[in-house]
Amino acid sequence: MQFTNLGSVSSIVMGLAVVKIDDPLNIPQIGSRTIHRDSGKVIGVISDVIGPTSSPYAVIKLREGVYISIGDRIACEARRKGGRV
Repeated sequence: MQFTNLGSVSSIVMGLAVVKIDDPLNIPQIGSRTIHRDSGKVIGVISDVIGPTSSPYAVIKLREGVYISIGDRIACEARRKGGRV
């Protein structure tokens, strides 16, 4: 599976991480797996995309026992060709 840069963690609340998406033209699909860029470990899945289209955020439902920090860099599964948003 290929992963692409998503962005950096801006907040973490109750098992959810909010990530500022670096490229607003490359919005991830809901349900896409996410990994921590430094460790390469799967941290969760994208549960929602929020905010204005010019500056979107991804909400990640974190896996049990995952610890990340604000500012950590996150990547997500690359979009499949022909996939819908």
